[in-house]
Amino acid sequence: MNSAAGVGVASNSAGGILRPRAGGGTGDRVGGLGSLGATGAGGKEVQGGGELKEGSVKGRISMDSGEDVGGSGEFDSKLVTAEVKKRLRAIQICYEQQLRRNPSLQGKVVVEFTIEQSGTVSKANATANTTNDPAVAACVVDAVKRFRFNPGPEGGSVTYSYPFVFAPQS
Repeated sequence: MNSAAGVGVASNSAGGILRPRAGGGTGDRVGGLGSLGATGAGGKEVQGGGELKEGSVKGRISMDSGEDVGGSGEFDSKLVTAEVKKRLRAIQICYEQQLRRNPSLQGKVVVEFTIEQSGTVSKANATANTTNDPAVAACVVDAVKRFRFNPGPEGGSVTYSYPFVFAPQS
């Protein structure tokens, strides 16, 4: 490294070359920079081996009440709310993934989905997206498609509309 541009040998205040303390140092062994720890920009900690460890990004998610918007079946809306609450973490992950890219991301995604008598979700789509981030809406729709309701509706399918409101956690 001595011959590299901008790199020199450290010296003490008297102008002499620094030497390791007695009983310390590495002798003739040379260590790599990967064993050093430092803090980088943006609050990311550099781990040994050059790995970056990101600080956690958290978002708040709230649900307005969903509503039955159609279908021929009968289904208790409390069962829908309970399933949505149970799966809320999957919805939050959708938001937090995009929040890492855009820390000011916020808004509402409304998902309309149809629950079949078997309890599966046969179709789901975002009917509104004020986050203006298509990736958030697509991920939320995919998560809702994986919902399973047990028991399913009686007498046919039902369609619900559910709003998810996202905001960065302060």
